[in-house]
Amino acid sequence: MKIIIYDIEITPILGWYYPPAYETRGVLTERDWHMMSFAWKELGKKKVYVKALCDYPGYKDDPYNDKALLQDLRNMLDDADLVIGHNSDRFDNKKANARFLFHNIEQPSHYDKADTLKMARAIGKFDSNSLNNLGKYLGLGEKVGSHAGLWRDCLNGNKKAWKAMKVYNKQDVALTEEVYLKLRGWANTHPNMSKYRKYAEDVACTYCSSTDFQKRGSKPKGARWRRQYQCKTCKEYFFGTKSYKVKPYGDSTQT
Repeated sequence: MKIIIYDIEITPILGWYYPPAYETRGVLTERDWHMMSFAWKELGKKKVYVKALCDYPGYKDDPYNDKALLQDLRNMLDDADLVIGHNSDRFDNKKANARFLFHNIEQPSHYDKADTLKMARAIGKFDSNSLNNLGKYLGLGEKVGSHAGLWRDCLNGNKKAWKAMKVYNKQDVALTEEVYLKLRGWANTHPNMSKYRKYAEDVACTYCSSTDFQKRGSKPKGARWRRQYQCKTCKEYFFGTKSYKVKPYGDSTQT
């Protein structure tokens, strides 16, 4: 099973505007947005990877052509079983799909999704559900500082700006992983990863698919009972798939 955390960076839209008092919408779009970079890592692995437009051979001739970058992003997603991101359901995944369609790139094969923004909203009442705020509030770290000029400087071909953009992109991925691991066990909407177990008859952790676990008694779930387990790999609690009309024999105490 391959679990990927990723994050994308896109350009702003370049356009013409009247002052807000006269017109709140742009009157002319000079250049639409495109993908600048994406960073990713495998869950639990140390290395964070990043690819940016400036890394590709045709960048000098056509600095706005993101097709090769999108093809690599598509291949990364195609190889994943679970894809994790912050606000990825609303932003990263949909922005990626929009550019795949623009370039007639084949869509990735199916992958499960986990969005740490949705997880945070469902779990607790945080002052802010931004990645930076969650990272600081939970004692996990924070995003790399940036400024609007960084995106402009990258578009102007500034090498130092591109280097800073890659650092910024990679840190978002590293921080998203930390937030995900902190929230995972609290997320009732997390995809059921037990389907990736080796054998269909195995009981497996619904969060990481590990079959290394301990029995933790039984609890009522709806009108029936289910055995509860604790995963030794990710430490999360989960229920078995079988249900019982009465408490299963021998489950009166934790073992």
